[in-house]
Amino acid sequence: MNNKKEITERNRIYLKDYFKMEENDWLDFLRNVGPPLNVYGLNWGPNNPTQGWCGGVTMALRLSGKVPDGYIPCRHKSNAHFYMINPN
Repeated sequence: MNNKKEITERNRIYLKDYFKMEENDWLDFLRNVGPPLNVYGLNWGPNNPTQGWCGGVTMALRLSGKVPDGYIPCRHKSNAHFYMINPN
């Protein structure tokens, strides 16, 4: 299983390669956008600006064709969380 350090490093590489952004730039972008305007935005806050955006971001990546090679966009069976997995 991946540990948090490995996931964090992959996320940094992904943000840099696909969005040309550093991690703090991405978080500042989401802080400026604000919470999603739906039930998922209820727990959003400036200290956790990604809260509630997983579905919107995952769908945008799918529609834009920016899903990294080898990754699959997924939705948790509870319909409450979206994420990317790499089956390898």
